[in-house]
Amino acid sequence: MDFKKIFGMGKHKEARDRNLGSLFAALEDMLAGKSVDEIKLVAGWAGLLGRVANADMDLSGEEIAGIREIMEKIHGLDATSVSAITDLLAGKRVELLSVEDHFYTRMINDVAGREEKLALLESLFHVAAADDIVRQNEDATIRMISRSLFLSHDEFIEIRSKFRDKLAVLKNSKSRNS
Repeated sequence: MDFKKIFGMGKHKEARDRNLGSLFAALEDMLAGKSVDEIKLVAGWAGLLGRVANADMDLSGEEIAGIREIMEKIHGLDATSVSAITDLLAGKRVELLSVEDHFYTRMINDVAGREEKLALLESLFHVAAADDIVRQNEDATIRMISRSLFLSHDEFIEIRSKFRDKLAVLKNSKSRNS
């Protein structure tokens, strides 16, 4: 058994040398002609959106649709590129959305300003709410990502409050109080 082949370590030496993970390496091939910083931004967003969508261990069709919409709208990617990204996220969930998830906040922190990070945070909530509820594990994942992006608790709460009607913790307390 070739360990290097199984984990894709034989290719994308530059991405490995930069320690950016296999999602960056795949996007580097896919988005040839874009700068390293642009690829970091796209890979970071895609990876974090996928991480939140998979927080409940189920990458739903609504969440994939939300990721597609965000990647097309915010990053201006064409439908073919977005499909390839979502197929990659769905196909390599364990590797990309758990083992390598620490790469994504690092890439965002390398290239994004505060406003971009806040837009990303709001996008994470949009994906989590795609199925009309932000579950507690999704909320906790977003909170952890927010901290890793060096956003303040107040910034997190401000954006989270936009999704108040979707928060499972509040929906559950409402139903218990009824």
